[in-house]
Amino acid sequence: MTFPTKTRVVYIVASLLAAIPLFVMSCGGGGNTNVTPPSVTDVNNREMAPGDITARSANTLQGDVDGDSAIDGFDAVLVLRHDVGLSILTGSGLANADTDNSGDVDGYDAVLILRCDVGLIDCTFEAATTPETHDITYTANGFSPDTLSISDGDSVRWTNNSGSLLRIAEGTHPVHTDCIFCPQGSGAGDTIPISNGADYTFLFTGTGTANMHNHLNPEHTLVITVQ
Repeated sequence: MTFPTKTRVVYIVASLLAAIPLFVMSCGGGGNTNVTPPSVTDVNNREMAPGDITARSANTLQGDVDGDSAIDGFDAVLVLRHDVGLSILTGSGLANADTDNSGDVDGYDAVLILRCDVGLIDCTFEAATTPETHDITYTANGFSPDTLSISDGDSVRWTNNSGSLLRIAEGTHPVHTDCIFCPQGSGAGDTIPISNGADYTFLFTGTGTANMHNHLNPEHTLVITVQ
């Protein structure tokens, strides 16, 4: 959401004032810790009741905790409520809340979001990535695609539609012991047998280039680059 500057500032100040009692209670101050925290809403009247909070839509932008494609004060308040235990962020909402990539979601993440919202810092937080599964089909003509670039942590799924047995291997044919990722194992001559109509999925961790082939037809090659 985007507000005029004055409206944004008023909203952020109100959000922070509403969050103060939460910090007091979390630190053991303020006397009666059974006091119900105040209800907090944003300018669209979205009430933030205690309970589980998940991203409202799929998103990859860190800082955009509620998944509305904007980084604003409402995201900061969600982080504060999570930090003091009044709400629980999960899924992409939790991943996007860790704006400093520290592995923890805390008040400092909320501060970064607020500073971003009022223009004190650049809002280009690093995008939170989701591992992908890439499909490769094998036919009588070979692998398709026969070159592929993926990210560390992605998976590759091979589907055999060749009408015959497929034996995948990485490394120099026929022993394969110089493999980097070694999806077939590290033994001499190891392969991954995939029957016609079946598939096999392997998770690639680390970086490098996997030179692969069909052990039964080594002219059918495949190069997977992991970055």
